[in-house]
Amino acid sequence: MKPFAAAATLLMIAAPLLAQAEPPLVRAILPVVGSTAGAFGSNFKTGVQLHNRGEETMRGVLVFHAQGAPAAAGDPSAAYELAPKQTLAFEDLVASMGASGLGSLDVIPTEGGIPAVVARAYDDRAESGTAGATIRLVDPRDALVPGSRGLLVLPASLEQFRFNVGVRSLDAGATLRMTVYGQSGIARHTAERSYAAHLFEQRAANDFLGTTILANESVDIEVLAGSAIVYGTTTDNVSNDPSVQNVAVIEP
Repeated sequence: MKPFAAAATLLMIAAPLLAQAEPPLVRAILPVVGSTAGAFGSNFKTGVQLHNRGEETMRGVLVFHAQGAPAAAGDPSAAYELAPKQTLAFEDLVASMGASGLGSLDVIPTEGGIPAVVARAYDDRAESGTAGATIRLVDPRDALVPGSRGLLVLPASLEQFRFNVGVRSLDAGATLRMTVYGQSGIARHTAERSYAAHLFEQRAANDFLGTTILANESVDIEVLAGSAIVYGTTTDNVSNDPSVQNVAVIEP
């Protein structure tokens, strides 16, 4: 049996019980995870490793929030337990939880702190291996809040690359204002979007912004209310090789 399969079994034993409880306090978030078919024949999965770097056992809960629906007590959830220095590995974390599609993942420790988390979103190619990008674990305290602003830079070629924008709101939901700047630095379009608490979505940039994007443009993101984690993904249209751009905070 592969190590991945053994770890997945550990998770799923506890999942039906955990789904009945109210969601606990969120301590860390993987903004995007998934197990889903994508454009241009891609088949994206998320591989995750959990590691206990400490000297005491770590226990906690992983909760998957699917795209387009606010977090709920019935969301797929599963327990983890890590002995000191132990690593658990999941080749396709979302599928191992009995779920599919895109979403975000809450890492909620109940004992021993937050484990080290290494996550990679990748296009699984049966004949030629994988192409993927690291997903960074985010502390909710590092999310964008009112008074802070973020920046995304769009690809240099929109023939070669496709660009998506993802948002994960936190406890109070979020209202965002996006301003699109042309390559020369002139503002040309503004849009606003609002989210309920703990809601995840990822959209093509044109849909998210309500305008047709152009190469080398930038997007200024302002939080009007609540808080959110925002990121962009650039994916090669030929190789389906992805990269993840976490929003860069613009200093006041």
